[in-house]
Amino acid sequence: VGGLGSIMGSLVPTLFAVQMGSSKILLFNLPMYLLVMLFYAGVMRLSKSLPSQKLPEKGDKSGGVKLIRQSKYLQFILLIVILMQIASNLLDYRFNHMVQTSYPNCDVRTQFYGQFWGVIHTVNLCLQFVGSFLCVKLIGLKKSHVYLPLLLLINSMAFLAMPTLAVMCMAYGTVKAFDYSLFAILKEMLYVPLRPEEKFKAKAVIDVFAYRSAKALASCAVLGLQLFAISVISWV
Repeated sequence: VGGLGSIMGSLVPTLFAVQMGSSKILLFNLPMYLLVMLFYAGVMRLSKSLPSQKLPEKGDKSGGVKLIRQSKYLQFILLIVILMQIASNLLDYRFNHMVQTSYPNCDVRTQFYGQFWGVIHTVNLCLQFVGSFLCVKLIGLKKSHVYLPLLLLINSMAFLAMPTLAVMCMAYGTVKAFDYSLFAILKEMLYVPLRPEEKFKAKAVIDVFAYRSAKALASCAVLGLQLFAISVISWV
């Protein structure tokens, strides 16, 4: 459902960015937000009729961090998430820089973004429904974890060999489509053999803290690499 909403949202800038202007298409959000408010109010009203449940007792907040410290397996999962997010955000910066250079007109650039993200969300939806299952079923769990970063590595090498917007769209689009679908599914499968407390406490730390920290590290890396040259980001 979220994927369908993303595709519908991408159609708005694709169809109206040039005709209406990039800033005016934000007006499409107003009725959406009003509906969200009404639905939230409905949920709150209906929640009063649901049976009350006791909140779980507060546990050790540092339990997840301790579990990660004690398990090399969890530490590797943590590093996978951090490195994947850093690479994704570095590509994000490089992609936006190239799009801005290729489409200096703001409205045309917004239209391009709408088309690009519409394709990404469509591919993501197909991967979630069919592609991820076929990948794991046909290739296997272990090989899938090897082939995914290998494919992304090939994409990056292709961009280094041919630094064009088309190749960057392919490389960045593949990362985003996989990040929202296949990568998330493969990452979740890594938690299957763990104990229940590791699945919940440690997983919460990795999914919340690691993702945000990796994005912050990527932003710092971009600021640092700007001191040298934009092209260096692709090598990183």
